[in-house]
Formats: sequence, structure tokens, C-alpha cells
Amino acid sequence: MRLRFKAVWGLAAALCVMLLVAAPLAAQTVTTGDITGTITDAQGGVLPGATVTATHADTGTAYEAVTGADGRYSILNVRVGTYTIAATMSGFKDQKQEKVQVMLGSAQTADFKLQLASVSETVNVVASSPLVDTNSAGT
Repeated sequence: MRLRFKAVWGLAAALCVMLLVAAPLAAQTVTTGDITGTITDAQGGVLPGATVTATHADTGTAYEAVTGADGRYSILNVRVGTYTIAATMSGFKDQKQEKVQVMLGSAQTADFKLQLASVSETVNVVASSPLVDTNSAGT
């Protein structure tokens, strides 16, 4: 009887240890991915302050980031799936990448090379012409 009692307690202790070890491992399950990249201009210079928006195709959830001094951005822990990623910056043409797949536990890279926006100016000249009396020869 004593041997059976020790075996039951030994089995119970082993089960408890296995559960304690398995609990932290279950908490580390990865259910997201990341989107990273660099925004540059046409000459390859980095563009700090550009806004990047990633929109999940199925849910419409939008994630946003701004590029740092090195022109890089990171959008971390996004839902797995298909995204449309847009890069915008004042003075540059907006650019999009569609159907970007974010996979489980991995980082998807989406780099952009923004072109200068066309600059257009309108100059309006407003002036009045002097009044001339065509019926009189006087000043």
C-alpha cells in the first residue's frame, strides 16, 4: 500500500511540473506579424517624417507609423492577412502597395521610393489701366 501511495504522489508531482512548464510556453504563442520598411526619395535619400498606413483587407483595421530619422518604419504585432500599405509625405506623390501578405510570426518588408509631386503655381496680375479720354486733346 505504501508503494502505491508513493507512486500516485510521484505521478501527481510530475503532472504538476509538466503543467507549470507548459503554461509559459502556451502564453508565447505567436498570432501576429510585423511590417517594416524604408521610405526614400527618387535619388535614394531617406525621408524622415513620412506616414505609412497599413490597412487589413478583411477587417479594415488601419495601423499607422511615421518614419524615423533613418527613413525606416515598423508596424509591429499586426493581424495576419492581406494588407494595402500606403506611404504619404507632403511634397511627394502618394504611393501604395496592395495585396501585401503578412505571415504568422514573420516580418514583411515594404519599401517605398516616393517621387516629387508636380509643383504648380498660378500668378494673377491685377492692374487697372489709366483712363484716357479720346474726345479731348487736353491733359
